[in-house]
Amino acid sequence: MTSGNTFVSIAAVNDDGVESLFSQETIITTVGFGEKAQPKKGIELLQNRPNPFDEATSIVFLVHEMPAEKEATLAIQDVDGQVLRQERIPLKLGANEVVYTHGYGHTSTLVYTLSIGDRLIDSKKMVFVAY
Repeated sequence: MTSGNTFVSIAAVNDDGVESLFSQETIITTVGFGEKAQPKKGIELLQNRPNPFDEATSIVFLVHEMPAEKEATLAIQDVDGQVLRQERIPLKLGANEVVYTHGYGHTSTLVYTLSIGDRLIDSKKMVFVAY
């Protein structure tokens, strides 16, 4: 078993085979066998999903403890460094989500970066694929 975050959503199926709507996603953090769960600190940028994506993708970051600043900045750039979108996001404890809609077009690799004030939190790559 590996450690990590898992997103869980559930639905019910009645006796006639009709499926209900899915619940809101919940994040479950797992630990490996023999590991002890340590409370996480700071802010954790997760991999976008789906990745690769064709029109829109969800970028989530977890705030485990509130910083002094009340806003973060999410910048999305192409691999040449051109900023495609930059957005200020109010911070809240727990999961913070931004939906990035790229639209349709050509295949490319993009980089998204989360920062708070002058402090870089993390950067990750995502792949845009036109189907």
